[in-house]
Amino acid sequence: MMGTRWATRRAAAVLLALLPLLLAAGCSKPKGTLKGTVSYRDKADNSYKLMPGGHVAFIPVEGGGGWTASIDPSDGSYSIDNLPVGTMKVTVQSAGSPTGNASGGGRTSGRPGGNPQKTAKDKSQPPSSAGIPEDVRDKFGPSQGSGKYVPIDKKYQDVATTPLEVTVEKGEKTENIKVD
Repeated sequence: MMGTRWATRRAAAVLLALLPLLLAAGCSKPKGTLKGTVSYRDKADNSYKLMPGGHVAFIPVEGGGGWTASIDPSDGSYSIDNLPVGTMKVTVQSAGSPTGNASGGGRTSGRPGGNPQKTAKDKSQPPSSAGIPEDVRDKFGPSQGSGKYVPIDKKYQDVATTPLEVTVEKGEKTENIKVD
């Protein structure tokens, strides 16, 4: 009798310990899948063509992170799973588009001139402004394997200025995206 009482108490303690995990699993937010194509307006003939590579990003309007999908250079398609349900802002980056700031994003320190002191390891490395050597640029360039660069309006590249929005719903939804 004493053994069954302890077994019952132990089982109750385990269940109480697992209760928050069970509640969290049962209350997870619904997720959705988006897929479709990304098209850009070709300035030469004013027609829409499939984007030959790049990335499309989905950022919740309410804030809190973001999700990115690659654009397939062969057919302009993208697919992304496990997006939370709700309204998302959409940004598009063409393959090989310039990113970051023009100054190279260097570090600064309290030393005169703003440059951090170089260590022995830093001195053995080429300067960050050196870029990729010409003879290997084709093998290691930023757009290698991700498609062809096409110019698109800058407003589509920034979450603050993009006019594009999609509503993610539970399940799978097709959203074709067009940019200028």
